[in-house]
Amino acid sequence: MRRIFSFLLVPIVVFGSNSTDFWKGNDKVCYWETNCKKEKPKKEPKIVKEIAKINKLGDKYLNSLTAKEVKKLYEDVKSYAVMHPNKESLSALTKLTDFIRRKSLKFMYAWVDFIKTHPEYDMQARIGTTSWSYRYLMVGKEKYVITWLRHHSDKVGLYFVCDAKYSVCHEASKAVRYIAQEGIPVVSVAVNCSKDFPECVEKSPEVIRQLGVKLLPAYLIFYRGKGKPVIKLIGSGLISADRLTFELFRNAVYLETGRWIDFSEIPLTEIPK
Repeated sequence: MRRIFSFLLVPIVVFGSNSTDFWKGNDKVCYWETNCKKEKPKKEPKIVKEIAKINKLGDKYLNSLTAKEVKKLYEDVKSYAVMHPNKESLSALTKLTDFIRRKSLKFMYAWVDFIKTHPEYDMQARIGTTSWSYRYLMVGKEKYVITWLRHHSDKVGLYFVCDAKYSVCHEASKAVRYIAQEGIPVVSVAVNCSKDFPECVEKSPEVIRQLGVKLLPAYLIFYRGKGKPVIKLIGSGLISADRLTFELFRNAVYLETGRWIDFSEIPLTEIPK
């Protein structure tokens, strides 16, 4: 019985050792020798074909696309080039960037020429935001803001939080001094005072932290309306005088009326109320 079992086992072992149940050829995948299927080649990403078109055809291809398609193509090529920075992808990205730049310039020159010959379409000239009138517009609105703050000087003021040992505080004090010279109440709160800081009072770092200040220099509005006075942070770091004045005005108007005002809403001729 043992001999018969051993005899039956031998062909199975031999067959198993000599058969190839799976192998890959140059372009085929085979199973059990008789069932071979041609292996499908891996598809290249679609963007690779687009990159090849850009490099080969350049403007001829790009001009056949819509602006929306060019925008999407640029983002796709840029994303691919970041992950695969080879000669083809970087070349295509450079050509795309230059194509968009030239299109933008062409549009700008066409627009300028159009406005010159059709001034009735120049909306900016009507509202006074062209380059030659922008400065006058800003000056006019700044005068209104300063006049409004002067008229409300019994309610509104500026706290300038600083420290004389920091050079940035001395630089920031230039804008603050300008505001003070315009008749708007300013008080400097400093760990160490300086002659550059208007109406300076020295306070401990703990007091300054209690004001919610984390970065010097800092600017806070003081508003005395109905009820408890409000002290609120309106800015930190270096801020220009006109911007700081507007932020003081904008916050004061909100505390006064409950509504945020946009710069475009500031009148040029009305007397402040």
